[in-house]
Amino acid sequence: MPIVTDPQQTRAFLDNLRQRRVAVPCFCTENSWTTEAVLEATKAAGERFGIPQPPVVIAFTAGYPGRSNLANYWVCGDPQLGLLGLLGDLKVLTSPGGPYASCLVFPQLDHGQPDADRWLLEDRVDEFAVMMFDASAMPLEQNMARTADYVERFSDRTVVEGAVDELKEASEAGEAFPLTTPEQAERFLHRTGCDLIVPNVGTEHRAADVGKAQYHPERARQIADVVGPNLVLHGTSCMDQADLGSLPGDGFVKVNVWTGIERTGGRQIAEHALQNVGNLLNLDRVEQLVDEGVLGEGITSPERVREMFGGEIGPDLAHFPLIHLRRRWVREVAAMLAGYFEVFGYERLGSDR
Repeated sequence: MPIVTDPQQTRAFLDNLRQRRVAVPCFCTENSWTTEAVLEATKAAGERFGIPQPPVVIAFTAGYPGRSNLANYWVCGDPQLGLLGLLGDLKVLTSPGGPYASCLVFPQLDHGQPDADRWLLEDRVDEFAVMMFDASAMPLEQNMARTADYVERFSDRTVVEGAVDELKEASEAGEAFPLTTPEQAERFLHRTGCDLIVPNVGTEHRAADVGKAQYHPERARQIADVVGPNLVLHGTSCMDQADLGSLPGDGFVKVNVWTGIERTGGRQIAEHALQNVGNLLNLDRVEQLVDEGVLGEGITSPERVREMFGGEIGPDLAHFPLIHLRRRWVREVAAMLAGYFEVFGYERLGSDR
């Protein structure tokens, strides 16, 4: 079945990753364009590496204070409708005979909030392969108690990911939060019984620029030596792509990615608008933007108008349909995501391995 929610199948999948020293990318989505881009990249990875059913984790947040992917899925902002839309997109796109029927999708609730997301964590638990029960904003003792209670009640119905420590937001002022110690990680795993744990190894959530936070691989390996390769990394947007290849060897079996997706997609929106400004706006508005310094004067030169806008500035319906922008978003985001399958070792999942 293309959409996997059975916990035993999910645990067997994770065991296979550990044996082959592979990390599965967990791509978060909050719109249908990204959802399709993730599936497009996954399908391409399967074809490239000879994987008949290429696996991927597709995740989304709901009541998470940092950002609600489900609330953003539709303009109306209703997270419950967002869930229906997102799961509906996955079912349609991976249906038998569909374009992504070969993909093996493991849905995950990311940063599930113990109280705000109870409607998902408890009432709809059977629709998820992985539930992240995120009580990291609480003191550690309370975090462990709440997480352990959730594991006891629902581990027979889903794989549970717990967060040992809260990760710093890139926008937050002040020094980085203390790193998780091996002792803390071991105690958390033993006390809660989680399948997967998220330690703080120096990364930050939603970093706009690479290099603003420092990943500490030696701490990750120290933790993995104690608790095994059961680690999940959040906050990869602050890391250089070249450094991601070490993560499976550092003990990570799953790696979450979101900010880079939006950064790549947002760039496509900006470039499409700039390249087609003379096909989208009338001449008066373009000249006004030039006067305001938003656009350069060269944009209205006869040579530029002829080269870029077919000889005349003014609305051209051929450039209006969203299909052009949607194709750019899906194509470029999928191309960016392809790199993660490579650096996380997907060649070791190939059919001849």
